[in-house]
Amino acid sequence: MKIYFYKREKATDEYIRESVGNPEAKILRTAKGKPYLENGPFVSVSHTDDLVVVVVSENNIGIDMEKKDREIRKQEELMEKYYSQKEKEYATTKEKFLEIWTKKESYGKFTGEGVAHIGKDTFSHKGQYEKIEKEGYIIFAYREDEDDL
Repeated sequence: MKIYFYKREKATDEYIRESVGNPEAKILRTAKGKPYLENGPFVSVSHTDDLVVVVVSENNIGIDMEKKDREIRKQEELMEKYYSQKEKEYATTKEKFLEIWTKKESYGKFTGEGVAHIGKDTFSHKGQYEKIEKEGYIIFAYREDEDDL
């Protein structure tokens, strides 16, 4: 797995092409918008404000990031709709709330289904969440293979 960070200035596909090292790469999308390359590798993208992160992997992967100082609107409603009881009990701070949210988003990007279709219990997925360190951000990648990260 390789992770690339970019200042947000261009279209998402340009960052994907740059990350895979192929300016001619044909980028396709699933019916729900998940980007993929016709002949691999797997890619996942997230952006927040002025930063873009792209992860490139030989195996399916999802990534998401949020700024730690992000304003959260309707936190209680989001927790009621998308968080399990165990997650609600864990999310006692803004940072813990965002940790759960980025894990949910990374899993939703892994499956290509998005947050609305992944179920409430983030902790029950069989794969692994990998925390990516970047000052001022909460970033998690999700994968189900043991050899990729």
